[in-house]
Amino acid sequence: MHTGHLLLGRPWEFDRRVRHDGFADQYTFKHNGKNVTLTPLSPKQVLEDQQRLKHSMEQLREKEKNKDSKEKKEEESKEKNKNFEKNMSGEKGK
Repeated sequence: MHTGHLLLGRPWEFDRRVRHDGFADQYTFKHNGKNVTLTPLSPKQVLEDQQRLKHSMEQLREKEKNKDSKEKKEEESKEKNKNFEKNMSGEKGK
């Protein structure tokens, strides 16, 4: 079984009139009037792609972490303000 079977599925191949070149391991089809050829990546390209994905995921996690810590600080600040206001209103009533 080829990877294309898992990713694209047999019905996709037939619906799109995909041609498979078994010798070159390429899939060719028309999309929006243009010929598209899918070829497997070389090991070097796979490594570069994995590194790029890893880097982008690290950046995404960093952004989420910064966002979470910022929200936490804002919540703590609001809580401190509420406590301060409660203390101030309690002192005025005395």
